[in-house]
Amino acid sequence: MRHNSTIQGGRKKGKKSEINEEVFDEIQSRIMSKIDELISEKVNSILDSRSSNFSIGDEKKITNMETEPTSSNEGHKEQEEPISYEDALEKLGGVKTITEYKGLSDGIKASLIDSTLMKEIDKLLPPSVDRLARSTRHINQSYVADIDELFETSENVFPSFKHLIEGFAEKTNSMPMIPKLKSKERASAKAAFKYRGDNGTVANYRLNDIVRATVVFATIHDLYKGLEEAITYFTVKEFNDRYQEPLDGGYRDIQLVIDIDGYMCELQLTTGLILRAKKYIRPSQLRSESASCCSGKGP
Repeated sequence: MRHNSTIQGGRKKGKKSEINEEVFDEIQSRIMSKIDELISEKVNSILDSRSSNFSIGDEKKITNMETEPTSSNEGHKEQEEPISYEDALEKLGGVKTITEYKGLSDGIKASLIDSTLMKEIDKLLPPSVDRLARSTRHINQSYVADIDELFETSENVFPSFKHLIEGFAEKTNSMPMIPKLKSKERASAKAAFKYRGDNGTVANYRLNDIVRATVVFATIHDLYKGLEEAITYFTVKEFNDRYQEPLDGGYRDIQLVIDIDGYMCELQLTTGLILRAKKYIRPSQLRSESASCCSGKGP
């Protein structure tokens, strides 16, 4: 049974927001560095450095990564060892374990792809074309005149989204990580980079990740059991399995776009070890993955 909640509140029109593309790299680098710092603080207290499992107790209630950092002297916890994506994958059972779920993944993908749209895209854009976005369906928000209107709607839907994600995590014995709304500055930068038309107009309504969450599982088996549950629990509009088809740097997640009363939200499903490995990538690689994200290819 799919879960939805009614969005309350109206919309108001605001002044059109645009951003100078010349400062995009600087804004992106600062924000991604801060996000990495916040994730590190939270995940360090959750993930065990010696196994793929993590505690599903009080930590499961963590739903906001943007909190004040804990004192470095508090708890005197053992320092966890850095881990690479390759090491994380090996501890999870390797490619062989992931491949066991390829049939499930392909079946879900086939059920969600707009085949007519894909045929037209393939005609217009051959494989040699470097596409900025790789969506398998035409997924947009309802039209908004500017970024302020989009954010007002985002604020209205966030409580319902948070409630649904927490319920899903409880049902699948997983850990939800639900940050605050993506900052307006970062959202504007992404829209300007990806969705600026030839006439200079920015299609802000194409942003689907202002409201977003990550749900963390202990094992590959748990991850795909969670995916099966997500397909029935939410109204899923788009599905990208980057465990089956990882990014060039080795990063993996399962990316979903879910519909809550007509508003599109992003949900990522992943494992604790991959999330832990993400903390230890080099700053240059982090910026590279961030750029891939804004080009439709990355996390």
